[in-house]
Amino acid sequence: MLAVPLAGAWLISTTEGARWLAARAQAFEPALALEITDGSLWHGLQARDLRWRDGDRGLAAEAVAIDWSPRCLLRGQVCVDAVRVTGLRLDLPAGEAAAASSAPATDPLEALPRRLSLPTLESPVPLRLEQLRIDGLSVQRADRALAAGIDALRLSAHVTGRQLDITALSVAGTAGRARLEARVDMDGHWPLEADWRVEPVAALTAGESLTLQGRGEGSLADLRLTGSVRGARTVEFSIGVAALDAPRRLEARIAAGDGVLNLRGRADERIELEGDLQAPSLAPFWPGLEGQLQGDFRVAGRLLQPSLSAALTATDLRVGDLALENARLSADWNGAEGGRARLEVTGLRQGTALRGSGQLTLSGQPDDHRIDLQFEGQSGALPVGLEARLIGGRSAGAREWTGRLQQASLTVDGRTGRLLGTPGLTVGPQRLRLDGHCWAWPSVRACSQPLQATPRSAQWRINLSAVPLALLQPQLPAGVSLPGSVTGTARLEWQADTGASARLTLVSPASRIELPQPDREQPLVLDYDRIVVDADLTPARAQLRLGLASPDIGQGGFAVQTDPGDASRPLTGRVWLDGVGLAPLAGALPQLRRAEGRVSARGELAGTLAAPRFRGTLRLRDGVLLPSALVEPLTAVDLSAEVAGETARLSGGFAAGDGEASLDGQLDWAGGTLEGAVNLVGEALDVQVGNLAQLTVSPDIRLGVGAETLQLTGRIDVPRARIEPTGGSAGAIRPSPDAVRVDARGRPLAPADEAEAGRTLESDLRLRLGDSVRFAARGASGRLAGGLRLRQVGSEGAEAEGVLTLEEAGYEAYGQSLTVQRGRLVFSGPLTRPQLDIEAVRETPGITAGLRITGPADQPRVRLFSDPAMAQADILAVLLTGRPPGQASPGEEALLSRAALSLGVFGGGQLGESLASELGVEDFQIAADGQGEDAQVAVSGYLSPNLMVRYGVGVFEPTTTLSLRYYLTRQFYLEAVSGAESAFDVFYSFDYD
Repeated sequence: MLAVPLAGAWLISTTEGARWLAARAQAFEPALALEITDGSLWHGLQARDLRWRDGDRGLAAEAVAIDWSPRCLLRGQVCVDAVRVTGLRLDLPAGEAAAASSAPATDPLEALPRRLSLPTLESPVPLRLEQLRIDGLSVQRADRALAAGIDALRLSAHVTGRQLDITALSVAGTAGRARLEARVDMDGHWPLEADWRVEPVAALTAGESLTLQGRGEGSLADLRLTGSVRGARTVEFSIGVAALDAPRRLEARIAAGDGVLNLRGRADERIELEGDLQAPSLAPFWPGLEGQLQGDFRVAGRLLQPSLSAALTATDLRVGDLALENARLSADWNGAEGGRARLEVTGLRQGTALRGSGQLTLSGQPDDHRIDLQFEGQSGALPVGLEARLIGGRSAGAREWTGRLQQASLTVDGRTGRLLGTPGLTVGPQRLRLDGHCWAWPSVRACSQPLQATPRSAQWRINLSAVPLALLQPQLPAGVSLPGSVTGTARLEWQADTGASARLTLVSPASRIELPQPDREQPLVLDYDRIVVDADLTPARAQLRLGLASPDIGQGGFAVQTDPGDASRPLTGRVWLDGVGLAPLAGALPQLRRAEGRVSARGELAGTLAAPRFRGTLRLRDGVLLPSALVEPLTAVDLSAEVAGETARLSGGFAAGDGEASLDGQLDWAGGTLEGAVNLVGEALDVQVGNLAQLTVSPDIRLGVGAETLQLTGRIDVPRARIEPTGGSAGAIRPSPDAVRVDARGRPLAPADEAEAGRTLESDLRLRLGDSVRFAARGASGRLAGGLRLRQVGSEGAEAEGVLTLEEAGYEAYGQSLTVQRGRLVFSGPLTRPQLDIEAVRETPGITAGLRITGPADQPRVRLFSDPAMAQADILAVLLTGRPPGQASPGEEALLSRAALSLGVFGGGQLGESLASELGVEDFQIAADGQGEDAQVAVSGYLSPNLMVRYGVGVFEPTTTLSLRYYLTRQFYLEAVSGAESAFDVFYSFDYD
């Protein structure tokens, strides 16, 4: 006999006993499964993996713990101290399958009894639940979440007989928090008193913190709810509901500020609901809502075939970036016979993306009606228009609306696309379907596969035919042209469990890109074989990929992705590009006459969309660059940039002739402006500057880049050079002060002082000439030596310090030769105004004659000297003829002319005029004629009022020209010319308007 009580004690007081009982329960009820982990029936149990399923009903919990007080049984009570459940899931059976669209739907009001009787519930013993705690609760119906995002539920309640006291019921989840305290008499109409409080998260209330609190009194047969919504505004409400007996009634009043909404309704087999709204301001009703709304409405009839009459007017509505100036809804629709409804909207705006006006009209009968939509406005800067007409209806009691899209047109920027065919359209509670169809614009065709959507999924695919990229011309920068075309596909999908996703693919086959070139009529043409763009969008990822194949632009592309749900838009990706040709640069940059080589890029992208960061390598290989100022190109150009976010390390080199140079540096733009330094070191670089000079240079310079300045410092050695300028500037024509410079298209160019302000250039360079720097120009030849320090700040003129000397130099002009015994150019100020210290002599047997040139270059002073000392005229005779005084040829006038000419050239103009005056020559003038090798210096004057004589001497060629002009009248004269060629002419000149 003792075995029975001992067995009972073992079952209720030990963990093993509890496990044995659990095993027997599972054997008796196969739908039940659980695992006892600790405790006993007497002291409390702990279990895990609790599961129960009956068909499509089920319950599952990750862990369950129960603590109770057996001693309460001695007082006739059940006391549960705590019930803790983790990971609770409830599965409810799916509703009845939707009937076929042709089957009539059941009116739920007809299925509702006229009188609802509530049961009487009574607990045989008092029950006290101190705490029910559920962490993680979800309720599912046929894989559809009915209650999701509930993080925690807490309940404390007492039941005594028919009295239920809910001391505290709280729920917290992703939508916010709620709390309820109530007392309910579970008898009759269930009288009750309850206080509740709800705090939704700010994401559900336009970012505003709101608190809903209220009180319920009465019974389920006549319940009165009062309360308020408080935040930045206050909304008061009062609702009365009689729900047990037909006709069931509703009365409500909602007040916010000066606005009031009144509702009155009743329902039995038919419904009647009337309402009127007077809201001078909608802002108190809901966060972020602005504007005015007023009007009234009435809904009556059967629930599935209601009749609606309404007259509502809205003014200055705004919610977020969506706004409208005026809206008016007028409706008179009978659920059985139909009618008409019209919505008019003016001043519709969605930020800057869309604005316009439109109207929506419904007319006809419930089973056969027409819906017309019209809209005119602008999308961005483009004018747009939309017109559409749907025909169809819904049979009495049917669940779906069926019809067709009879006609539609979409106009964008004056181009109208029209719907081809009349695709069918079905809209119901369980599905939406739009049959496949196409749209056609001039030169464009877009076709849609059937659009299908259900409560669980949706999908839509669109194919785009070859679209001319020229359609984008109005939106492209001036001068940019895209002659090619693009084809594409778009796919939109939605899944209830994963959310929406989209994919867009665009392909542009072989074509070109045309870009404008400064100062050139022809555009820069960049050919490509193929450009592909892929874009993918999901709730967790947005990805963009671009692939490129082009002989001019290169081979490669990039792939980037970000998280749309992250406000910072983090960016990841990579870039790969090979074979980018430099040849287009020669067309785009007038400073380059030739550019060859290939650029490659490899690296990773990081940062954010607003501030992307690149880490990788940019490299130019086998480059050839020919600046417009040089004759021979820079070859073997190899440059690389190691980029790390906002810094870059530069390295590389190039060759010029037999010489080579290396380049390195560091750049930083973290502060928003480019800063850093670049160093260039070269040895024996061969440089040919146009027709001016052939140089061998060895630079060691540094370019410092600051926020506001560029600093160029270092040293340039010139061991060898040959300076032989051809032509000259003596005969060059200077532009008129009122001249206007234009580009190749005739457009005026902005003056340099009107150009955009940039960094100030500060230079400090030391120039050192070697032993083999020779020059030959305008009759002068020899060797240059010495060095200079060149400095410049901004637009100020360059300044120089140092001395250049003329070594082994001579001068030949006017058929004579002079030897430069001493030649120095002393720089101490503006580069264009060195101090001259030059002494040139000519030696004849027993006589040395010469001249000294001193003073600034723009105002030189000339002095003649000789050994032994002689008169100025005698010195000139020696310099110009090479013969001592008294041995001149009979042409004394020619000698004097040469003397006057020479004196004029070397600054002796006053002496020339004095000699001419003594000879009786009036209006004496010295002038320059011709260019290059034909350059002459000429003297002229009048021997009499009618006779003018002019004598020209070749500067670089030993030629002379003598002209005599005799005026018979002012317009009629005779002219004889004697020189390399002789001529005699008769001239008559006249003016005409």
